[in-house]
Amino acid sequence: MRLVASAAGPLGGDQLDLRVRVGAGAHLRLIGTGATLALPGPRGERSRSAVHIEVEPDGILDYLPDETIVCAGADHHTELRADIATGSRLRCREMLVLGRHAEDPGRLTTATHVVLSDSPLLRQSLDLTDRRLLASPSYLAGAKVLATELLVGNKDPVTPSTGPWWSLTPLAGNGALATALADDPATATDRLADATCAVAR
Repeated sequence: MRLVASAAGPLGGDQLDLRVRVGAGAHLRLIGTGATLALPGPRGERSRSAVHIEVEPDGILDYLPDETIVCAGADHHTELRADIATGSRLRCREMLVLGRHAEDPGRLTTATHVVLSDSPLLRQSLDLTDRRLLASPSYLAGAKVLATELLVGNKDPVTPSTGPWWSLTPLAGNGALATALADDPATATDRLADATCAVAR
């Protein structure tokens, strides 16, 4: 199944909500067909996009949208909430692009809340609004693209590992989070592939 983005949006003040439920034993692959373009609104309002995921026992979801580009002047917040049942699997990718080509980034905050078998698995928030932090070697080191891939429900334990501008972090209770930095989405995708290649699917 494919997600089709509009020509431009969300605009400041917009709120987009997507709810995805995968039934017991079902397998859904949901991919994007175009980037999401977060743009400023006429009065400087914040835009929001929220994805709510539920995967029932033995269900499988691959949620692979295209990148979200936060344009100059935008103030955008993204949120992912996932409730994963015992025996189910989730693969979820997020590609955040800070500004278009040769453009300063807008303001971006994110929140991720994942529950596995009624127990918290991942709670993470990012504040990408301070340009000094974006340039800091301890934060994004000036990278334009931040990509993450969440993998839940793998049967084998994950070993922590790192490579050039990517890392793979095990999650307590089953799962792993891959993170990559790059100057363009294609390179970020390749680095995520390097990070996740050893994870059994």
